Amino acid sequence: MKPLCELEQFYLNKLHVDWLNPDPDMKNESVSFGVDYDYSCNTNDPYKIRMVMRLVMSPNSEDDASACPYEIFSEIEGYFKFSDDIEAEKMPFFSRVNSLTILYGILRGEIANITGSFKGQKYILPSIMMQDVVNDTEARKKAEEEEFAGDAE
Repeated sequence: MKPLCELEQFYLNKLHVDWLNPDPDMKNESVSFGVDYDYSCNTNDPYKIRMVMRLVMSPNSEDDASACPYEIFSEIEGYFKFSDDIEAEKMPFFSRVNSLTILYGILRGEIANITGSFKGQKYILPSIMMQDVVNDTEARKKAEEEEFAGDAE
């Protein structure tokens, strides 16, 4: 059976981690967490895509470092080949969700590995619903485009 999605290559473009919490026993309850991405298709093959995912994580406020022991800024880039068995109208959503899920998993492992070397405890990124990330991001980008188009008139 032919795979629907293949990761051809990935690059960790940026990963900055600051340890903020001197007490590793504190709970991570109040976290500001954001994921954004840039998506592009190969002009010669719409089933080859490039995805760049950015993740930012920090405490919700400056004096709330105990709730989130790390401040993380990261960017990971992946190149994917999708099966041409995927219906063309489903490809944009399917490819975004699957490529982001794969990149998030890689980044999750890298951050756990790196934070395991800090004085504080190893940090594992939370599980997220990538469908929600894609839907929210696409809605935000569409609203920004409409606002920009309205300003240009």
